[in-house]
Amino acid sequence: MWAIGSIVLIILYGVDLNRFTRYLHGVPELSLIFFITPFVFVGGVFLWSLFNDWLGLRRRQHLLVTWLWMVLSTLSALKIAVGYGLMDNASGAYLATGSLQVWIRDVPSVLLNPAAQARFLHLLGASYLTTATLVLSASAWYLRRGRNVQIARRSMTVAASFGVAAALSLAVLGDSNGYAGSPGQQMRIAAIAAEWHTQPAPAPFVVFGLPDPDSRETRAALRIPWVQGLGMTHSWREPVVGLDQLETANVSRIRRGLTEFIALDTKRAPLREATVDTTLAGADPDLGYGLLLLSHVQTPLQQDGDEIAAVARDTIPNVPLLF
Repeated sequence: MWAIGSIVLIILYGVDLNRFTRYLHGVPELSLIFFITPFVFVGGVFLWSLFNDWLGLRRRQHLLVTWLWMVLSTLSALKIAVGYGLMDNASGAYLATGSLQVWIRDVPSVLLNPAAQARFLHLLGASYLTTATLVLSASAWYLRRGRNVQIARRSMTVAASFGVAAALSLAVLGDSNGYAGSPGQQMRIAAIAAEWHTQPAPAPFVVFGLPDPDSRETRAALRIPWVQGLGMTHSWREPVVGLDQLETANVSRIRRGLTEFIALDTKRAPLREATVDTTLAGADPDLGYGLLLLSHVQTPLQQDGDEIAAVARDTIPNVPLLF
């Protein structure tokens, strides 16, 4: 979990560094991350060399190393959850309109960010469930071959108990933080369900089909009535918004974000400061949608209507892959 999570963060923070670090203060340069990483591995090898033989450890040493590794892995999960939670809900941070940088001003608020805590518990439960599955598999392998039967049965009992608890917690957390609890997930969930168009409530669930992005239809679709609407919205009357409606809504968000960017850009240019009201600069949560124009133009100020429409289309994920 520590290794994969760190690699994900390196990739996330390392994409287009000049553009990314212009707006997010405190993100290390990619070269600095690669400079530190070897020292982390060297430190791990050094700690391993202190014990030499894992099987030769006494009980208390074995238990101490296990607990320390659990704490380290938990902190790593918290780091990943806080990073993604801050991007989804900038609790404890503010945007400096003069430099267009995000600054953390309240560390407890960042750590207690509801978006971060929900991801943390969900990631922890997924890690426990994955670990329980691996332990169950290894225990079953030993039992099948009649080796270490007593240890295998005990480990299987513990792993099954943890696995059931983790699976139940994932079901509850995933449901509470899913479609209804997080508006930002609607585009992703609509893509996973191949919901091209808004269906009458409660929406059916597509069990099988061949999504066609060109025609925006799911061919040979096999649908179960009501299941998707009831599962996502917990309501008979609330519809599951389709990708076409979400794309139209994103056009408006991109335009609002562009207006916000113009205000911020004007704030940075004192000569033009008197021409635009910047008292609310940085207050619009749609600024990020305006910055999506950077994938098509050098600056959002160079955009036109066609580029806004193209960016709105880009907000739709790869539907066949996710489906």
